Order: sequence, then C-alpha cells, then structure tokens
Amino acid sequence: MADLEIEEIDDSGEKSKKGIWIAAIAVILLLFIGFALYMYLMFKGGNGDKEAVEYKQQVSGKAASNMVEGFGPIYGFEMFIVNLNEPGGSRYLRLTMQIELGNKVLLETFEGRKAQLRDAIINILSSKTFEDVRTTQGKLALKQEIKRRVNMIVGTGAVENVFFVDFVVQ
Repeated sequence: MADLEIEEIDDSGEKSKKGIWIAAIAVILLLFIGFALYMYLMFKGGNGDKEAVEYKQQVSGKAASNMVEGFGPIYGFEMFIVNLNEPGGSRYLRLTMQIELGNKVLLETFEGRKAQLRDAIINILSSKTFEDVRTTQGKLALKQEIKRRVNMIVGTGAVENVFFVDFVVQ
C-alpha cells in the first residue's frame, strides 16, 4: 500500500508538469498569433494607402515618391555636448539631432556648411538654462529657434523639421 501512495504522488507530479508545459506552449502560441495579427494590420497594403497618396499628391502637387516617404531627406548631426548657461557651469546638455530638409540638393549644402551650422547650434544651446529646456514647451521652442537660425544660414525653407534623437540634461 505504501508503494501505491508513492506512485500516486509521482503520477500527479507528472501531470502537473505536463499541464504547465501545455499552458506555456498555449501562451506562446497565443502571443505569436497576436503578434502576427498586429503585424498584418499595421503593414497590410490596400487601396486606402494608394488613395491617400493620390489625395496628398493632388493637394500639394509634390511627387509621388516624396509623398510615400512622408519626409524630406534627413541630415544628421554628430552629438553636441555644451555647458548650459547656469551659474558655476554645473549643468550640461547632451543632444543628438537630425534635420529634415526641403529637398535632396540641400544635403550637399549642409555638408559644405557643417562647421558654420554646428557653431550656430552650439551658440543657441549654450545660451539656454536648465529652466529653458526642461519642459516640452521649452524643447519645442528650442527646435523652432534652431530651425530659424539654420534657415537664416542656408536659406529660407531649407529646414522642414528638427528632430531630437538624444536629449540629456545633467
């Protein structure tokens, strides 16, 4: 009789291990199906996308290739590290940004004026205090100021947008 009790305990232990494995496989399978469904819905091609591109093309008159991308060419700057305009110089800003340009021809212009553009941006960044850049509104104002200054250097309409890729204040 003692042998039977031991066998029953072993048998129930195996069943619970099998149940855990089945549950784990079921959860993984459900996650995979959910992910596949999400990917399908996000990236499916349909007439709605084509109609949107055609509509945008009619409204703005831009080429279809620019409308599909949705953005102009992007020019990336190397990381900026500047001291903020704080008493004692105890805070600094580390910033990596990219600028969306109006057209591809401007890429060469930006590369040729890289030093001038970096200097102007460093002057803007180092004139800011922590209070100027800590809020979302402050960051948006900083983007607008950079956009205005770069457009003054390169030409009006050159910069479409400014994107902060990395923004750390310490």
